[in-house]
Amino acid sequence: MSDPNVRASEKVAVVGVVDPVAAVTTVTYTAAIDMGLFMQAMGIFLLGNMPNEIITVGVYPCNAAGNARGTAIKSTVVAAHATSNDNTQVVIGIRRENLLGQALYDRYVQFGIAIAGAGGPAAAVALGVDPIYGPGSDYDLASVTIDESFD
Repeated sequence: MSDPNVRASEKVAVVGVVDPVAAVTTVTYTAAIDMGLFMQAMGIFLLGNMPNEIITVGVYPCNAAGNARGTAIKSTVVAAHATSNDNTQVVIGIRRENLLGQALYDRYVQFGIAIAGAGGPAAAVALGVDPIYGPGSDYDLASVTIDESFD
């Protein structure tokens, strides 16, 4: 059961983003996410007025710097369509244990998005969920501002 005294910002952290981009014909990634700090991570992809092209989102194992990647651990494809893929959201998640079988990269992940043709905009936010040590807000990106005025 959830503790009602724990703020949502203590349960999750904003650990990566793909800022809105107009065209992402090659995979655009979030920063590397340290799964040694969280039990789970979740990528939320926001699709704008998309082209009639295949859109692929996924989660990729990587090194700490995020510049070496393996094959996607999980991915999903949004089918090409002139209008039905417009203004939609795609959510993909991963648990720490999903990295255990990775030969090279077993601690860090990145979320990524690619569109087969030019179009967009698209954006993403990656959340670290269920922190192992301390509140999730301890691991927010430096660009995150939390307004706790609802207390």
